[in-house]
Amino acid sequence: MEFSFKSLLPACILFSLSFINPANASIINNIGGINYEWLEFDNTVNMTRVSVESMLTDSNSSLYGYRYATRAETQALLESYMPYIPAELNHWEAYLAPGAQSFFNDFGITFQEDFGVTYHTVSNDGVFFDYNMYLTSYFLHGSSGECGVDVSCVGRMLTAALDGDIQAQFTPARRGFDATWPAPDLMSDYDSSHILASLLVREVLPVPVPPAYLLLANGLLMLFGIAGINRKRA
Repeated sequence: MEFSFKSLLPACILFSLSFINPANASIINNIGGINYEWLEFDNTVNMTRVSVESMLTDSNSSLYGYRYATRAETQALLESYMPYIPAELNHWEAYLAPGAQSFFNDFGITFQEDFGVTYHTVSNDGVFFDYNMYLTSYFLHGSSGECGVDVSCVGRMLTAALDGDIQAQFTPARRGFDATWPAPDLMSDYDSSHILASLLVREVLPVPVPPAYLLLANGLLMLFGIAGINRKRA
């Protein structure tokens, strides 16, 4: 009987699909040798922290298994997109624009302010640029009680853009860029009047391969080997 490689195709497809799990839109980021999975902002925009935390422990919720990022994790995340240089705080910096653009591409924008007129200015690093809008992401972060009772730390990615193209970023330490800042910006856990989202994260643990999958993989490899030998003899 002639062996056909096509006969293995359905099994191979099923084998590969068995490793694919549905998930929320998220970003995998390696920080300090640990893979973290962060949720995009559209999963929690305009939700109070109280509402979000009620979903974090609900096994039927799309947020189940995630948690709020600590201040240190938040700073590490932001530093993975752009450098943190204390001397350059509270200035518009053009060289940070690419990192801010990547952050928005990954997490999304929660607020856009259009001016209807174009302004011309110079950044702290000496770059002249035009802008006609602010693009911003506001987000809650900090583990439970880390920023105080019934309040969360507020992070912010504030940029000046020209027709959506990021030109420069403004970096205030109190907005998440420095976990040691003594007086971070705060917001009540019950307040959703601002266009805010939540910075949620979970560690990505290696998924062990069940023995049954290993046996199936070995079987498929043997079949491919036998098929190859038979084809050479034919």
